[in-house]
Amino acid sequence: MSRGLTFQTIQRNGAVVLVGSTHLESFLSAYSNDGVEINGSREREAQLMEIREFVARACESGGVDLVIVGGDMNHDDHEKASSATNKHWNDFNVLETLGNGWRDAYIEAAGGGDFNWRESVTYDGQKNPMLGNSLKARWDRILYFVPASSRVTVSVEQCEVNGKETVAGAERQMKKKVNPVTASDHYGVRAVFNVAKKSEE
Repeated sequence: MSRGLTFQTIQRNGAVVLVGSTHLESFLSAYSNDGVEINGSREREAQLMEIREFVARACESGGVDLVIVGGDMNHDDHEKASSATNKHWNDFNVLETLGNGWRDAYIEAAGGGDFNWRESVTYDGQKNPMLGNSLKARWDRILYFVPASSRVTVSVEQCEVNGKETVAGAERQMKKKVNPVTASDHYGVRAVFNVAKKSEE
């Protein structure tokens, strides 16, 4: 599918922030093309590399203090991801692919170590009434990068999954029953960043 990165530069607390939104290649039911299994994984990895290169070019001039990229990564590399996810998605690591300096807001908000994977799931085929399957995955993320030339310090105050509430009065016909509706078949992710100017020595 045709994919891209939508981005905008904003200023906040004296910092220049490059904000991007993306949707990496969707999962494709594995099929064979000339003996090569196609499931979208290689495409997602290549798209992350494109984002990495784009950000590197944008930061070359030294005018960007913080980069934030959020969206549906269609990838969950956590060891607790379901077996279906492991089979089709778990063949590369998002942060390792992006390279040094990139961080995951959810992980950083949890202290930079292990985190509660179940609470971080954004695709829940069992609990989200918009779906109807057994798959659980943390596909949606907020990633960020602080260039070496940045004039600010950055920390993540909070990062949480939201959008689990149903929409009042909205219904959806699903097979033989009518289900309530949430904002999306994926839950959202909300992060609060602390951005402050570096102290002058």
